[in-house]
Amino acid sequence: MGTIGTNHAVNSQYHLNINRAISLENAKRYEDAKAFYKQAFIIARQFDDENNMNRAKEGIMNCYLGIAYQHESKKNYEKAKSFYEEASKIAKEIKNKVVEDNANQKISFCESQISKETTKPKKSIFSKWRKSKEL
Repeated sequence: MGTIGTNHAVNSQYHLNINRAISLENAKRYEDAKAFYKQAFIIARQFDDENNMNRAKEGIMNCYLGIAYQHESKKNYEKAKSFYEEASKIAKEIKNKVVEDNANQKISFCESQISKETTKPKKSIFSKWRKSKEL
């Protein structure tokens, strides 16, 4: 009887962490949400419950995507790329081909933007004067 009560309590902890994570994710507080998804994953792993582990991994993956998008929108392509890469790894692991393909496309986009930034010629301090007709 003690085992059933313990399993129920642990299962409740799992769902509590998942629900907190979802609330935080909806509020776009991805770093906070990720911590709760990770805790849920640890709990699910104790029981070798693959369905719950995958649900927690999917939540972590979504957090990585949200964080990546935030960095991308600020044109911080290096950081965005690294979070898209993490999301892609998890998507591959849980066999979510759609997210894996989308993350890989975003990685390519970030790489192209990084490449543009590194090959862009630097503006000279004299460029403003060159355009001006006055000296």
